[in-house]
Amino acid sequence: MAAPQGKFYEELGNRVTTAREKKGLSQQKLAELLGLSRTSITNIEKGRQPVDVHILVGIANTLGIALLKLIPDDSLFKKAPSSLDIEMYGDDERRFIESILGTKIHTKKETT
Repeated sequence: MAAPQGKFYEELGNRVTTAREKKGLSQQKLAELLGLSRTSITNIEKGRQPVDVHILVGIANTLGIALLKLIPDDSLFKKAPSSLDIEMYGDDERRFIESILGTKIHTKKETT
């Protein structure tokens, strides 16, 4: 089974499911119309499979929905630097990450 890809893909999958069900299509029928496997549709809908842009456009067109209606807003991309799980990295790696982000990242050890 494919691993979850995160909240963005979960929400995208929920939107695909809702649109597919409104259209009255089964996963199998949608898969056939797109030239995909039913398993791919399941994985997309469960947020376990990243979706290529051309596939996403095909899904939107097939379901008769605007592409932008399927795409979650960008708040699902944002992750506060302090919430990054960097505990597993050593001091050198954390400093490197901080230099890229341009901010100090506080670890759980530092905040307790």
